[in-house]
Amino acid sequence: MAYQTVFERVELKYLLSEEQKQKVLQAMKSYMSLDQYGRTTIRNIYFDIDNYRLVRHSIEGPVYKEKLRIRSYSQTQPNGSIVINDGYIVVCGPTQGDTATLDYDTSAEINGGTFIGIGAMNMAQTFSSSAQGVISVTVGEQEAGTQITVTDQDGNEILSYTPQLAYNAIIISSPELVVGNTYTVNAGTISGETTAK
Repeated sequence: MAYQTVFERVELKYLLSEEQKQKVLQAMKSYMSLDQYGRTTIRNIYFDIDNYRLVRHSIEGPVYKEKLRIRSYSQTQPNGSIVINDGYIVVCGPTQGDTATLDYDTSAEINGGTFIGIGAMNMAQTFSSSAQGVISVTVGEQEAGTQITVTDQDGNEILSYTPQLAYNAIIISSPELVVGNTYTVNAGTISGETTAK
């Protein structure tokens, strides 16, 4: 007898308006009751690489798929603390409004890894403490696809990234950035020197 090692999972997902949601809940009311799990708040952050290979692979419908995500089953606290110890993190935020690339109330520290944040300068915050160099600059209104490069005093490229969204503020931290050293940041036609904090 052969064992089946791959199973087909079929999901149908529907986007409901608030009115439709209320009608569905009303129709379910006589059949289901709310238990302790009914008010669980599940939050997901999905990760991918620069060329969106993971999501593109998933769309192709392979037998085996991979997803990288952080999942929380409880309510997160707004404007809490941020701690980054490792990894390669890219945050692309909006260029307008009151939402910033980093948004915290207590503290934001980076102890390792690479962080590239692009977005709006309106409520821009940078890391409150770090074990490595941090660069935070504004670069005027830059269109999506405008490359960012960071070079050291000898002209060696430290980092390069091409955002897929428009931006006007940049926050970068990397183990290769040394606190107190001067670096040149280029974004489109904007170029200037800054000291890593």
